[in-house]
Amino acid sequence: MIVLAASILALTSTSASFVAAAAVPGPDMTITKASSKATVAAGDSYSYLITIRNAGTQAASGVAVADTSVEPDVDVDFSSLTWNPASAGTCGWRVFGSDPNNLQCAFGTVAVGAQVSVSFNVTAPVATCPRVRNTSTVSATNEPTGNQGNNSAVVNVPMTGCPDPTASPTPTPTPDPGPTTNRIFGADRYATAALLSQRRVPSPGSGVNAVYVASGENFPDALAAGPAASRRGAPLLLVRPGSIPGSTRNELTRLKPATIYVAGGPAVISSAVVAELRTLSRTGSVVRFAGIDRYDTAARTVAQAFPSASAVMIATGENFPDALAGGAAASDRGMPILLTRGSMLPAATKAQIDRLKPSRVYIVGGTAVVSSSVESALRGSGRAVVRISGQDRYLTAVGVSRAFFHEGSNHLFVATGANFPDALSAGPLGDPVLLTPRGGLPSLVAVEATRLDPSSIHVLGGPTVVSDTVLNQLRAT
Repeated sequence: MIVLAASILALTSTSASFVAAAAVPGPDMTITKASSKATVAAGDSYSYLITIRNAGTQAASGVAVADTSVEPDVDVDFSSLTWNPASAGTCGWRVFGSDPNNLQCAFGTVAVGAQVSVSFNVTAPVATCPRVRNTSTVSATNEPTGNQGNNSAVVNVPMTGCPDPTASPTPTPTPDPGPTTNRIFGADRYATAALLSQRRVPSPGSGVNAVYVASGENFPDALAAGPAASRRGAPLLLVRPGSIPGSTRNELTRLKPATIYVAGGPAVISSAVVAELRTLSRTGSVVRFAGIDRYDTAARTVAQAFPSASAVMIATGENFPDALAGGAAASDRGMPILLTRGSMLPAATKAQIDRLKPSRVYIVGGTAVVSSSVESALRGSGRAVVRISGQDRYLTAVGVSRAFFHEGSNHLFVATGANFPDALSAGPLGDPVLLTPRGGLPSLVAVEATRLDPSSIHVLGGPTVVSDTVLNQLRAT
């Protein structure tokens, strides 16, 4: 993360624009935007600083900041997104339309004379030559129309090292063969999970330390198990409620785990299965995480695997797509996933957040799945809350990928967004996971696959789950 060396200077230089009195009584929101560099070269990293202030005579309510003009080609370093004071509200990236870069901040009430600043880092590729142009806007629900003349700020950053349009054309380069694209799938979800386990642990030697096991027929208990398994360097395998599939048994025999962690109570994984799992552990050790509900089970899974965490990911426990994409990012960043109800933060989830004391919480999904009231409950003690969302499950997964994974990824996994098992077992590998409908790749998913520029793309599941049309579209990215 680059240091905002020019932040103090930029903030000082913009203060002069706040001296004008409000045109009419009431809130008067002003906004400035500054770049940390006067010029940038293609591939250069630099920072933006957005500053808003209420220069009016009355507190502003419903204050929101939007930066919807960050060119899609600009690579935003999402992890660098900060705002001061952190208690002022929430910022995040929302993916919609044809543009995957849209900063959305909600700051609620801003008192007279109060100020909030937002900063984030970006990288400018050659595609944005000869300049990067960004526009940010601020709004307040109770700001008089007469005071809205200073609600936008534009930054034009000239770029150096751009191609000379008058120069002789350069020879056509050899086409990039692109990433290798293949399928990973077995006879069923259990066999596919076993194949992904073999990628996770190609050579177990005398035996691995741990394996996580979850139900292959329901999703809630397994959602938190993926990042927990990654934390322990373990794969995630699936079982039936009353039996261990042959592919899972064979993989456990190959792995020879010292401890098998079971996510879920007897209603989802029977005591008979747990007893059989003991015979497949080289030490006979099986640890079950079973709470009074899915939220408590996730909390217990996290409590055992994460003694501490500077950041936590939150997703709905009522559906699976958001947590699937989030689980891959959480595994990559060493974060736990906790689950929440749509309208209320469960006590078990809150207790884990209080224990971990993270400085940042990422919410995956829009307000329709994780409400603003949950967001407010998470924001306590000055904790920064960042929301990642899209118009649907596919664009939310794109948002997660853009937030946490940079271009040049080694591997990319693409799985169906209509079911959970395949993407679930890929999560512990810590590579980006994108979701797709069976019949065709959404346009922004294809754009994201191109941005990631992976060395290999792995489609999870057979043609009945993800069609050959999707496979061919990915080969063209």
